[in-house]
Amino acid sequence: MGTSMDRSPRLRIVPPAARVAVGAHLLVVLGLSVAFTAMMLTTADDAGANIGAGIVGLVLIGLGQPWSSLIPFVFTGAPVDYLLLIAPALLNVALHLLGWHLIAAVRRAAARRQR
Repeated sequence: MGTSMDRSPRLRIVPPAARVAVGAHLLVVLGLSVAFTAMMLTTADDAGANIGAGIVGLVLIGLGQPWSSLIPFVFTGAPVDYLLLIAPALLNVALHLLGWHLIAAVRRAAARRQR
């Protein structure tokens, strides 16, 4: 067992603001994804255009850039279309989180070299 002098103070690698930013990003994308899916599932097929779901879909496309622009998109109402609309935004959340983990790994390595 070591004493308290053996332990160095824990270095804050990922700032708390970054955790809040990733969490907020995730909540926004998940909330919009759930809202879009609920709007599309509760609308009858013969009801015409669902303007509310279209607006939410446009926001999800924006949150999924640049990946959304790589998908040749013609919305037919098939389940794969919903996935193609939501998946790029979720991918950006994952990349946001991965980016912070990579930054943390680089900072940890730099802190070890300085010791």
